[in-house]
Amino acid sequence: MVVKKCAKYCSRFLFCYVYLILQFKSTLGDWRTLSNARGPGYETERFAFPSEGIKVRPHWLVIGGRKVVPGSIYRVAVEAFRSNVIGEDTSLTVRASISRDDQQVAYGKVKVQSGELSHIIMQIPGASVPGNWHLNLEGREGINELPLFKNTTSLIFSPNFLTILIQTSRPVYKNKQTVRFRAVMLTRELKPYEEPVNIFVLDPRGLIMRRWPSRPPGDGVINLSFDLPEYPDLGNWTIQVRARQQVQNKTIVVEQYFRPRFEVFVRLPHTFKVTDDAITGVVVANMTNWRDVHGNCSVKLQIATNEDFPIPTRFETIHSEFLYNFTGYYPFHISMHEVARRTSDLKDIIVRVYASVGDSFGWRIQHGWALARIVQEEAKVSFLGDQPLFFKPGMPLSVHVFVSYKDNHPFEEDELEFAQLAVTFRSEKTEVIQVSGEDLLDKNGVVMCTAEIPPKSKTLEISASFTSSSGMTASTTMVGILHHSPRDHHIQVETSTYNAIPGQFIILHVRCNFYTPHINFIVVSNGLVVYSDRESINDIGYPTITTFSLPASSQMSPIVKILVWATDSNFEVLSHSIAIPVTPLGKHEVGVRWNEHKDHSGGSAEVKMLGEAGAFFGTSAIWEETHLMDSDHDFNEARILNHMLGFHDSGITVTDDIIPHVRRASTRSREGHGSTVRFFPTPTSGPDAPTTFNFTEIVLLTDAMIYYHPSKAS
Repeated sequence: MVVKKCAKYCSRFLFCYVYLILQFKSTLGDWRTLSNARGPGYETERFAFPSEGIKVRPHWLVIGGRKVVPGSIYRVAVEAFRSNVIGEDTSLTVRASISRDDQQVAYGKVKVQSGELSHIIMQIPGASVPGNWHLNLEGREGINELPLFKNTTSLIFSPNFLTILIQTSRPVYKNKQTVRFRAVMLTRELKPYEEPVNIFVLDPRGLIMRRWPSRPPGDGVINLSFDLPEYPDLGNWTIQVRARQQVQNKTIVVEQYFRPRFEVFVRLPHTFKVTDDAITGVVVANMTNWRDVHGNCSVKLQIATNEDFPIPTRFETIHSEFLYNFTGYYPFHISMHEVARRTSDLKDIIVRVYASVGDSFGWRIQHGWALARIVQEEAKVSFLGDQPLFFKPGMPLSVHVFVSYKDNHPFEEDELEFAQLAVTFRSEKTEVIQVSGEDLLDKNGVVMCTAEIPPKSKTLEISASFTSSSGMTASTTMVGILHHSPRDHHIQVETSTYNAIPGQFIILHVRCNFYTPHINFIVVSNGLVVYSDRESINDIGYPTITTFSLPASSQMSPIVKILVWATDSNFEVLSHSIAIPVTPLGKHEVGVRWNEHKDHSGGSAEVKMLGEAGAFFGTSAIWEETHLMDSDHDFNEARILNHMLGFHDSGITVTDDIIPHVRRASTRSREGHGSTVRFFPTPTSGPDAPTTFNFTEIVLLTDAMIYYHPSKAS
């Protein structure tokens, strides 16, 4: 009887014990689901808020670059979270390898003590080719190296390990003309590339017409030329430079052209204003020996709408003049009322002045024409960077406001001298920042406005209102969205270095409104991890502000992204990042002296270059009319910076206002004096912590808690 009762109670106790174990495992599994870790036994569901359950200490966090570039260093940052058990060995051993098509090409291993941050460095072979690239990770814990996680993540292969710039002597060529071009090749450290490259010239059909195999560059520069045939295939020819797997193309236009006995030129300003009284210009006709042409001349004023931009094909003649005694030069003056009589809206009208000159001696007629655009001066004010803007309550928020004409032409000094700009932040309270015209003039039309966001703010609206000196007005509005954090814990990185130069320091300030013993940061440039480290926080209370500095290097040019992350007492990963411009140009001082009096015949001129020893100077001489075309054949600062950012193949033009995660102000002169581009520090916070990691072009793997925005977790 006693034995039966004992067996009965033992069976009940065993049932309760098994039931509790199952409940504990179920709760443990639910919590690990919240961690969003990727590995054996982990789920990949997304959660926006914490759920009830037993809190389990996370063990590991791994961060790596998203790109693989031939010849580069691939870095992986590994963090081992601190154990709460005294004396427990929770060291973390991580093995990392990079494979292509299941073949290992690089390997690394590191052992990280509890609570420490370390990294793995792997060298990517220079002869790497496209394929299925993966980052393979395996983690083991403790002295016995018990299995902890195993993961395989896809990587993006990028063959662009160089900055290749191609410059041609002109944008358009004709038959039997010599094409001169220059290729400049720089490494990521902005040093000359010295290995041989292959250069090809392709006709419009893609056939190779000329090649220079294994051409060694001198100081990273190759100067070459070739002659076009007498009857070439007309269209777009391609100059192609191949360095390993990287291919860089440059397009030139080849047309059939035979030089006539004399030529007719029509010279017009690039633009006319709606308020101008007349359309003025000159007609010039010269023989091939530059003598004036004598005869008669007819001038026609034609207009077209801007619908089939950039060059209309159908024009309407609205005015004509005829000159009997033409002597090679004729200044014309056509009233703007002639255009106003045909169209009620002069805005964005294209005018063409078409001239025909007849030679009295040769009985030949030649034609020439020029285009101009009628613009209405309208002001534009815009916020630089991504929209909408994500904000964090209780922390300062900075925006950059840019003012210019609507066609991206910069304002003149007199238009900004007495201008006024008002920027309004509306959240729990309203704050208005007034900017004077002198500040706009000093900052070339771009000002930074900073406001403190109240701690309990849920919504944000930012508006800007601009009035120029002449009375032109413009306004714009931007919406701010709250960064998602279930416990209202936030981290934010700022900088007081607005334009870093290689060799100097970048000053960073990190704010935290929660307790954490340290903050981690990682430096990313062009998709590659450059550096990673940790900074301790000495303040016991919070919120805290931690300031530290980083040396800027040429490898960070032209934009470097710095991401900071930390974990709070609930093992939640919080992050924020910022993009900082690093100027690669203007580091060295150079001088150019022009001496046109050495050759008294006027057939040549002397140019003297002044610079540091070992510097390379490249010169290019073109006609003024060709230079004012502002075509893509020549170098300028804006094209070089956009090329280094990788936008030469993405279709983004120089004057586009918005580039993802980069605050950029760009202008383009109406008179053909080129373009300008400026970059500014850009916070790249996403709607949640995982998106912030994605914006920084890195891969995050962890078993810690990461919460998504509710719209992304659903």
